[in-house]
Amino acid sequence: MEHRHPFRAHPRIKRGEDWENYLCITPAVGRLIERLDIERLGLASSFGFKVRDVHEHYLMTFPDIAPGTVSDMAGQVGAGTKGPVTLQNRYITEDLPFGIIPLCELGRRLGTPLPLHEAGVALLTASLGTDFRSRNDILEEVLEELDCQNVSQSSATLPTGPKTSARR
Repeated sequence: MEHRHPFRAHPRIKRGEDWENYLCITPAVGRLIERLDIERLGLASSFGFKVRDVHEHYLMTFPDIAPGTVSDMAGQVGAGTKGPVTLQNRYITEDLPFGIIPLCELGRRLGTPLPLHEAGVALLTASLGTDFRSRNDILEEVLEELDCQNVSQSSATLPTGPKTSARR
């Protein structure tokens, strides 16, 4: 899973700036990414999954960097990966409705709060004037199936599947 959060780069994208993705991960942005990751890890743990955290992801993706904060590691990655220059990019149009919003829905059903994810969805929805939840044409069907399988606070296990994820 790529750890790009569309709400952190919104002003640069809106202006169509040419910008370096990793070099723009400041300490504040890095802390936000780490806190978002804690929420994601908590949700995975609710299902009994152990998934790779953002630090492990960086070290796996960029094996020549030293461990550190997300900001430190991103700085070591350096230049070469440009950020999007339009708001019509997959990090917003796909990752938000098909990635972040479903995670928020699962968190609500399990009583595992994802307040930073929810805030990001609310900010992008308000600032872009788009109902991203309605853009996910399979979400309601998936949620109905989860409800039928009793995936809720009283049952935090998936109906089938391994306890550790091969795709961390």
